[in-house]
Amino acid sequence: MIALTPFVVDDIFEIEVQPEQQGHMIDAHSTAQTLLQAGPTVTARGGNGRILMIGSLIPLFSNNALVHALLAREILHDMVALTRATRTWFDDCGFYRLTAWVDPSHSAAMRWIGLLGFKQEAVMPHFGDGGQTIISFARFAATTGEE
Repeated sequence: MIALTPFVVDDIFEIEVQPEQQGHMIDAHSTAQTLLQAGPTVTARGGNGRILMIGSLIPLFSNNALVHALLAREILHDMVALTRATRTWFDDCGFYRLTAWVDPSHSAAMRWIGLLGFKQEAVMPHFGDGGQTIISFARFAATTGEE
């Protein structure tokens, strides 16, 4: 069972992020403050209380948000439940369109984004923080039938 709860600052110090996301954690306190100010942010915990994900929806427009997620290491056995809980959160979030920017070298994120119902929209060369290529994905509200 996965519990999604409102994010609190201390959660950022508890999550053990995947190696591909270590760069996001250089200043954990600043990352936590940014997530708190960004928009709706949740912490996903497994049945044992371990943090599996910290997810944020950063509003771009009134009906559109950018998805950001920090994934914990070694979450394979919780992925089906985490994916279901995250899809439900997205379905209930109130945004018509969700956008995700994924580094194609982060193989776990590339697999998970598809399972969450996102479709690839664009390849964006030199878009990433370090000049790397980023792939843009979109997901539309479940009730619209559009994709």
